[in-house]
Amino acid sequence: MTQISQIAKVIPIIYPIDINAAGAVSDIVNMAKWDHLAIVVQQGAWAGGTSSLTVEACSDAVGTLSPDMDFWYRIATMDGSALSDVWGALTWSTSTGITLPATADRATIIEIDAAEVYANRVAGVAANAGYHRVRITVGTPGANADLLCATAILYNGRYLQNLLATAID
Repeated sequence: MTQISQIAKVIPIIYPIDINAAGAVSDIVNMAKWDHLAIVVQQGAWAGGTSSLTVEACSDAVGTLSPDMDFWYRIATMDGSALSDVWGALTWSTSTGITLPATADRATIIEIDAAEVYANRVAGVAANAGYHRVRITVGTPGANADLLCATAILYNGRYLQNLLATAID
């Protein structure tokens, strides 16, 4: 039996937090040994304000150079209803990011290929500058209790037997 922990790396990158007073910046995920990254952003209780979400391609483990990048995403209603596991259409977002739904119990999945991270590096930066890291930033919706968390799932790894080490920078 194949288990997800044998073929993918699952990493909490924003632990459940109330982002009402301040937004959130995720841990930086290193994609150097992985071809694809999915980030699942879950909204819990939500007072109704709007919040922006951007994806950044990071030059190093601290995000010294971190330009916003384009990405694919889908949104789902996760309220326990009969269709709460049905994702919406795959949609392209420019580097300006997206606005999260202003409703409780929603999930957004972001899909990123390693080549897309490299393609979004800062203009003029050398090709070997290490652009294989990603993080997300979520703005505050400015309302009351707005709960959010995010989980990264790395998959299509190279040399899987050696990938159990951390992918958080």
